[in-house]
This record gives sequence, structure tokens and C-alpha cells, in this order.
Amino acid sequence: MVTTPCPDLARRLQEARRSSGLTQAQAATAVGVDESTIANWERLRGEPRASQIVTLARTYGTTPQALLDPLGVIVPTVIEGTISV
Repeated sequence: MVTTPCPDLARRLQEARRSSGLTQAQAATAVGVDESTIANWERLRGEPRASQIVTLARTYGTTPQALLDPLGVIVPTVIEGTISV
């Protein structure tokens, strides 16, 4: 299943990382991915898996819900380790 990256998610990931005071390199180390992966997520070149969203949220001091849907409008569908919104 191919999904189109969500622009709002990319923006929220970048905002949350910056608000937490972390660099892309620091975030990458916390999640266990390459720095380029964090950059790609923030530039709409892919999306993190559900488990990575949880780790990112903890790292950034927020919740998965805040990253995925801060207004509570949509319900993400988790299929095979990916998130569709």
C-alpha cells in the first residue's frame, strides 16, 4: 500500500523537534535512524512508522496524538507499520 506523505505531519514533526531544542542528528539518534531520515520526514519524503511516531513523541515531549492530529479531527489507520491519515 502506497500512501502520500501528509504535509501537516511533516510540519508538526519539524515544529515539535525544534520546540524540544533537538537537532535532526539528536532526534535521529533517539529514534535509531539516520539523520537523513529525520530530514526526509520533515520534507515530505516519507513518513515514520507507528512505533517511530511513539518514540518521536516521547523524545519531543509530546504525544503521538499531538503529532498526528492535534485538533482531534481524524483517526489514523495503522496498517503494516505505516500510518495513513
